[in-house]
Amino acid sequence: GGELTEITCSLKAGFRHQVRVHLCTLGYPILGDPLYNETHGIPPLQLYAEGIRFIDPENFGRAVFSLPRPDKMNR
Repeated sequence: GGELTEITCSLKAGFRHQVRVHLCTLGYPILGDPLYNETHGIPPLQLYAEGIRFIDPENFGRAVFSLPRPDKMNR
């Protein structure tokens, strides 16, 4: 029933919990976050990785993997 905002974050290092607490502090608690949002896990936590980058040991270049957006709203 409330207004939703889609936010994209880029992390060089860190943990999922840091994203959750910082967004909540800024007034953007993540939908479904049982700790920082009063939705109590309904729907499930709407936080996921969109891609992963790492140094490819074979050629010392950056390897990038894109991940499909999961359908967490229906679980």
